[in-house]
Amino acid sequence: TRVSIPGHRTDKINHAYRFGGVRLLRRTVEGLFGQSVDHYAKLDFETFVEVVDILGPVTVDVPDAEGRGRGMNYDDNAGKLHIHLKPGTRKLTGKQAIGFVRYRKDGDIKRAARQQQFVKAALKQHVRPGNLPALLKAASHILRAMDTDITKSQAASLLPVLAGMSQSDIMTITLHTHHAPSHGVYYSRAGEEDVAQAMGKVDDFLGSQGTRTKPLKECAVAVLNGSGKVGVARSAGDRVRRAGAELTSMGNAPSFDHATTEIRYRPE
Repeated sequence: TRVSIPGHRTDKINHAYRFGGVRLLRRTVEGLFGQSVDHYAKLDFETFVEVVDILGPVTVDVPDAEGRGRGMNYDDNAGKLHIHLKPGTRKLTGKQAIGFVRYRKDGDIKRAARQQQFVKAALKQHVRPGNLPALLKAASHILRAMDTDITKSQAASLLPVLAGMSQSDIMTITLHTHHAPSHGVYYSRAGEEDVAQAMGKVDDFLGSQGTRTKPLKECAVAVLNGSGKVGVARSAGDRVRRAGAELTSMGNAPSFDHATTEIRYRPE
C-alpha cells in the first residue's frame, strides 16, 4: 500500500521499516490511521514456529488455494520456506503453521485473512486457564526472543487477561484498498473514506465492549486540520459526528504547526 512516510517520499508502507525501523513504521501507521500506536512487538519466524510447538498444534481449515485438491504449495530454497498443505481441516505444527500464514500465491489480502484466522484459532484452542503452564513457557520464550517496548511486568499482567478472552473480544479488520500502479510498479492505495470506514468499525467494536465515552449530545463542534496531513479533518469530523455531536464545519486551521490536538471551548 502506497502511503506518506515521514521524512521520505510517498512509498510502499513496508519501506518505512527499511528506512527507519520500528520508530518510522510506527509514525507511518499513526499518520495513516490518525491513531496512536501504544506498543509494538517484533518477532522472527523461528520464534513463531517454536511458540506454536510449545502451545500445541492448531486446527484450521486449509483452503484449496490452487484448485483440484492441490491445496497450498510453495518452495523457496533460499528463504528455507517449504509449504505443502493439503486442503481440509488440518492440525498444523509450527513449521506447517508458518507456511499457512506466509503463503501468498493467492494475494496479500487472502494471506492477511489467513493470518487473522490462525491467530483466532490459536487463541480459542490454547489460550485458556487450563493451559496456563504452556502459556507461561511460551510467554517466557517469546519475551526472550522479542523486541518490544512492553515490560515484563506488563506482559505478566496481560496473561490472565488473555486467558479470559474469547474470540468475540478480538477484532480483526483488513483495510480496503484500490489498485494504483505507477510507472510500472504495483501499488495499492487506501482512500480517506476507506480509512474513515475502517476506523468507524473499530469505534463501533470498542463501543460494544463498553470502552467508548458517552455521546457528545447537544454539543456543536468545528474540526480544523492543524497538522497539514490530508484527510485529518474529515476523519476526525466523522468520528465526532458518530459520537453524537453536531458537526458544524470542517476545514484547515490558520497554520499547520500543531503537533498535538487542541480542544478549545467556552467555559460555559
